Amino acid sequence: MCNNKATSSADIFNTASDVTGEYIVSACDSCNKLDGEFDLKGGITLISANKQKTCEQ
Repeated sequence: MCNNKATSSADIFNTASDVTGEYIVSACDSCNKLDGEFDLKGGITLISANKQKTCEQ
C-alpha cells in the first residue's frame, strides 16, 4: 500500500501463513479500489473482520 493519508477502511483477505483470514485496514481511496494481491507496508494494524473475534466477545 502507499503513503497517502488513509481516508476509509478496506476489507482484505490476508494469505500470510501467520495471520490468514479476513481483515479490515485503513486505506486511501486508491488503495481501497485495488483488486488482486498487494503488499501492505510495515506497521499496518490488521483488525479481524470476524465478528466472533471482535464484536461478539
